[in-house]
Amino acid sequence: MKRFKETLYGFVLILYGHCLFVGLLMLWTSYIPILWNKSIWINVGFAILMPFILYGLIGFIIARLIRNLLTVKLGAILFGSIMSLGFVIAVFMQSKGIAIALEGYTMANYPIVAFYRNAPNYGYITGIALLASIAAAYLGLVNGFALQRRILRSREGEKR
Repeated sequence: MKRFKETLYGFVLILYGHCLFVGLLMLWTSYIPILWNKSIWINVGFAILMPFILYGLIGFIIARLIRNLLTVKLGAILFGSIMSLGFVIAVFMQSKGIAIALEGYTMANYPIVAFYRNAPNYGYITGIALLASIAAAYLGLVNGFALQRRILRSREGEKR
């Protein structure tokens, strides 16, 4: 039961950070749009790197502020799987003719999808790149959390 509570607690904290990034990126992209130029691989690399950095920052802040949370891995797995499942369902509904499904997913997952917003087409390559961005967000969460825990452990050693 403790593991379930910790997973749920981590998931809620990640979701809270995700909602903050949704608001910040919507403000940012309303003034400075993220352009999609001709060289698609540079844009895809940027779109995969940025969720790693952004969600790494969320993991870093969670580890700093919430000292009683031991790990964030299960919450990050739950968050990543819900985002991936939502994307698959949105693409399936889009193929069935429900056009609002992909737009709703874009609004819910804006910190990652914002980098694909101006893509020339949403084909299989863009879908695979989007799933890679979700995986990078998971790795960013876990690595940011672990980095802050290492920093806190090293500081505790200095105090003694």
